[in-house]
Amino acid sequence: MAKIILIAPPSPFTDQLQSAFLSLGHDMVYVNDRSNYLVPSFLGQNRIAWKIIRKVGALRVRNNALFAKDILAIAQREKPDLVFINKGMIIKRPTLEALRAQGAVVVNWFVDNMKHDRYRDWFHEHYRDYDYFLSFDSRMVEEVPVSDRHRILFCPLAVQPEFFVPSTRMDRLTAGDVCFIGAPYPERVKALEALRSFRPVIYGWDAWKKTSLADLYQGPASLG
Repeated sequence: MAKIILIAPPSPFTDQLQSAFLSLGHDMVYVNDRSNYLVPSFLGQNRIAWKIIRKVGALRVRNNALFAKDILAIAQREKPDLVFINKGMIIKRPTLEALRAQGAVVVNWFVDNMKHDRYRDWFHEHYRDYDYFLSFDSRMVEEVPVSDRHRILFCPLAVQPEFFVPSTRMDRLTAGDVCFIGAPYPERVKALEALRSFRPVIYGWDAWKKTSLADLYQGPASLG
């Protein structure tokens, strides 16, 4: 059994990660990377407060610094074998170095397209900060020098059929000829616009509401 600190935003995906670790018998501590440290405690997990803090540079920097301090304090107390981070772009190199110096293996499972312009430069600058960097794209290993390829591991998103039992809500989820689940990158919006005649239905992050496909957005893809 390992002691694991999971650092990730609150979401059904994070809930599933926690469930998976616990089902394997590991001892786990969850840390919300969208916590607010500059407001009263009752607003500590408030999404609106978090968005405001993210938009104001000085507040964002201060909040990130307090978040880093909190991570290190938790790690000092819990003494984890593994720190497992979902994306974690706000976690800076000194924090990661301190975690590794404490003896923890630090892993990032980056469940976004790292070849996208938004993430490619960040990836090349920071992948060495981690012991292992996981990607759903098996070709990411080709993006780094041969000497670093041991750090890049292929970890696809998938479903275990023996644990997946479709509910009656599946009829609603797949009501159209095309069902898309994911975040609204520009290239995805363009592709789905071209498929309008196929009556696509879209699930995922609510940022779809701000696109030209807002009328096709059905909400988060949760079958709970």
